[in-house]
Amino acid sequence: YAALSAELAVRGATPEVLRRYDLPTPGALRALQDEQARRMTSDPALRARFEERVAHFLRFLRPARQKNLWASHGGTGRSPSA
Repeated sequence: YAALSAELAVRGATPEVLRRYDLPTPGALRALQDEQARRMTSDPALRARFEERVAHFLRFLRPARQKNLWASHGGTGRSPSA
């Protein structure tokens, strides 16, 4: 669930992301998010571990997103605003 949450933060709830996590509809995603929220509300240690794992996955997803953005602007290795 942490990997899914990180990917949603970076890419959004695209059909590809939902498919990768075997979520057939946005409603299925909402149901999963509601269930996980209930679990984490009742278990602060679980919430802390979840937040650590999300941060871990974001470290991998965000650099890849930045590289892809650079490649789409000529692959110079510089940011598009440079």
